[in-house]
Amino acid sequence: MRQKAATVDEFIESGCGRCDKAGTPECKVHNWLEIVLRLRQLLQQTELDEAAKWGAPCYGFKGKNLIMIAVFKDYSAISFLEGSFLDDPEGLLEKPGENVRHGRVVKFNSIAEFEQRQAAVEDFIQQAISNAKQGKQVIYDPNDLPDYCDELVKTFELDPDYQDAFLALTPGRQRGYLLHFNQAKQAATRSNRIAKVRDKVMAGKGMQDR
Repeated sequence: MRQKAATVDEFIESGCGRCDKAGTPECKVHNWLEIVLRLRQLLQQTELDEAAKWGAPCYGFKGKNLIMIAVFKDYSAISFLEGSFLDDPEGLLEKPGENVRHGRVVKFNSIAEFEQRQAAVEDFIQQAISNAKQGKQVIYDPNDLPDYCDELVKTFELDPDYQDAFLALTPGRQRGYLLHFNQAKQAATRSNRIAKVRDKVMAGKGMQDR
């Protein structure tokens, strides 16, 4: 089983480690390496702390994750985890998914596009840092959560202890799990995801908690 990148240098050298292409020329990180390096340089010039989290470069302020660098098959991106707070006069920020409330990304399809958007990206980075210093944070409305999929409803009917533990989670943790379940297209995959995280839910942990 592949191991996720433990450091940003490892990410740059071998990829995120999530698939068998890690460490090979086919790894998608290599397709966007110049942009990744340019983004990293911008972020290293700030006061943010650098670490590899979930197999990708992550930048935070006093323990709070703010920004990540991401690569995909067709584009690379800089992700602002609370990007809904950012002023975006040019309309460059996009939701990474229809169910995402606060995260925003700026996508790059070429180094030329990165250079065109670099000044705006630098402004977004400084805004994110300023917001963190001011203590701005996402506040989830407990009534504003994704719908339960049929597989989760059935699971809770058969396992009320699981349901009680899930409902005891913070709204943010509940939302993370619900998005994870609902993003699976097949019922079998949704059921498998629900079963796989039961122990974490019972322990009161969120998706990213260890």
